[in-house]
Amino acid sequence: MSTITPSSNMSTKSIKHNRAQLLQARKQILLAQCRLQRLELRWHGAQIQDHLRYIEIGLRTAKALRASPILLAIFAAGITIVKPKRAFFLLKTGLSSWRWWQTLAPVLLPLIRSWRARSAASRTNSSDTKNLNTSQSSSQ
Repeated sequence: MSTITPSSNMSTKSIKHNRAQLLQARKQILLAQCRLQRLELRWHGAQIQDHLRYIEIGLRTAKALRASPILLAIFAAGITIVKPKRAFFLLKTGLSSWRWWQTLAPVLLPLIRSWRARSAASRTNSSDTKNLNTSQSSSQ
């Protein structure tokens, strides 16, 4: 049978205190890592958003041109009048771009639509969460 002496009791308290300090330090490290990962995620999201902005502009332009082909005719006439030598080059580039788009559109459009739907849903969810957090903190 072991007897508890004041010195053994102190060492047990010391061990528990050291363990608590280690756990607290580990918690702080994990929280810092989480903050860093969130910042990296925001940065990557901003990079992707920047690239997708150009795709969205192209889609809006294509939708506008599809809705009123007169805009395309006016643009083509303007280019032909201002720079007639470039008209053939633009026609050739436009035709090759159109063929390229026809090849890639069946793959890209569903991906873009699903991404836009998810981003709209996440914006709605995050605003609902912010509203809920705001209302909870104001009621306390």
